[in-house]
Amino acid sequence: MADLIFLEPVFHEKIWGGRRLATEFGYDIPDGPIGECWAISAHPHGDCVVVGGEYDGMHLSEVWDGHREAFGSMEGDRFPLLIKILDAEGDLSVQIHPDDAYAAEHENGSLGKRECWYVLDCEPDATAPSTEPAVAATIAPGRVRWLVVVRKPDSGRMTSLGMGGNTFSMRMRAPTAR
Repeated sequence: MADLIFLEPVFHEKIWGGRRLATEFGYDIPDGPIGECWAISAHPHGDCVVVGGEYDGMHLSEVWDGHREAFGSMEGDRFPLLIKILDAEGDLSVQIHPDDAYAAEHENGSLGKRECWYVLDCEPDATAPSTEPAVAATIAPGRVRWLVVVRKPDSGRMTSLGMGGNTFSMRMRAPTAR
């Protein structure tokens, strides 16, 4: 069995970010509103560096490209995941993410962006917008493709995120949104 690979996360400032990644998760984050911790990433916009072990100092993308045996039977021309922890002190924008075919054609060969979110914690007044295709279909069949509904999230529930929440996000690695 291969050794565990430990990574130095990459942090991204966002207008909606906060400071809970430091105060509640213990990360040493840069100044400013930090909205995203890219905990596992080989993406060009935030390629994590390996800490310790055989691959110490290498970027995760370098390990993926040069030492595929470290990943078992995973396949692909690039590391397929982007694992994030989000701190949303303000509301996030509503985004429509491309599938693989659209991204390959219009996003310089990127992968599509399928994702799931798991709410780690949220404030009592937190909100979470979500798309509701079934509801939209009953309102205007054939005319409305999706509808955004704002609801109160619960810790431990899969959802999207509004202000006042910390979320674990697992997604395909493309950072694009439409």
